[in-house]
Amino acid sequence: MTIDSWLPIGFKLPDGAKTRVALFEGVNWQVLETQGAGRALIALDDLAKRWVETGLAEDGQFDAFDYGDRRLRSISCGATQVLCPVTEGKSPDTKAEALSFALAFKATREASTVSHLSRTPFTIEKISRLLPTYSISSRTDDDVVLGYWLTEGAPVSAKAFRRLRHTMSWLGASHLKEVVQAAGFEVAEVVPATKRRTVPDEDKAKPAERPRQPSATPTKEADKPTVFELAGRPELAEFFNEHIVDIVQNRDRYKALGIEFPSAVVLHGPPGCGKTFAVDRLIDFLGWPSFQIDASSVASPYIHETSKKVAEVFD
Repeated sequence: MTIDSWLPIGFKLPDGAKTRVALFEGVNWQVLETQGAGRALIALDDLAKRWVETGLAEDGQFDAFDYGDRRLRSISCGATQVLCPVTEGKSPDTKAEALSFALAFKATREASTVSHLSRTPFTIEKISRLLPTYSISSRTDDDVVLGYWLTEGAPVSAKAFRRLRHTMSWLGASHLKEVVQAAGFEVAEVVPATKRRTVPDEDKAKPAERPRQPSATPTKEADKPTVFELAGRPELAEFFNEHIVDIVQNRDRYKALGIEFPSAVVLHGPPGCGKTFAVDRLIDFLGWPSFQIDASSVASPYIHETSKKVAEVFD
């Protein structure tokens, strides 16, 4: 949709940049392209003053000028610097880009703790700040805003480090952890595949005197392990923990992100590689029912008959 720019093409801003077309807009701001592939943020005077009053910007960083009956303020940047709404931002390609946003995020929060950074804040690399528009909207938590920008639109919390790490697999875990911490969030990284049950000192001291006995009573819920382990297949175990177990065990948290239930999983491999064994172990861990469906029981040469039989099985 074409945006009606506040300023005509070729208008010379106080810093010398010449405007072109409008790229993004809100009630009290616009982002315009400038000649040379740069960008400029144009804001109403009241909005820019509020940024200065709350400590998000310094007096003098925005140039004031009049156009018609409007008092406007502007700041422009070059083609290599970032200036756009967070919701329109491009996912970082390098660790340096990710750190740049994280540091701007932290600097913004240190200057103002009351501003909502969702919906339409700007990432202004020139002054390393996110500038909120103070519009009336539902609040999005800071950790989700950070995750949204890092993943280019995925509603992943920066605190859900394992899911964030899986989404940004190109960036190593230690580097991603550094980025999240640079934004001001604590990270307690836990890699499911490396977790091991802690053996009490009493068991270590006298292994022969404490043989395991069959339990006569059902295991209490509190005693059940919280991490799924699969002997000999740590990567598959980590995948199951990431995409199934964590979602099942933290339903409320994922529901807030729009994830109601784990997605379907297809295991592919030659006969005897352990596909069925892995699923059986996962089912035992979760305590879920199991239904084995043979292809011959649902396959049909008639159109739509196969899908109908599959639906009946799930019903």
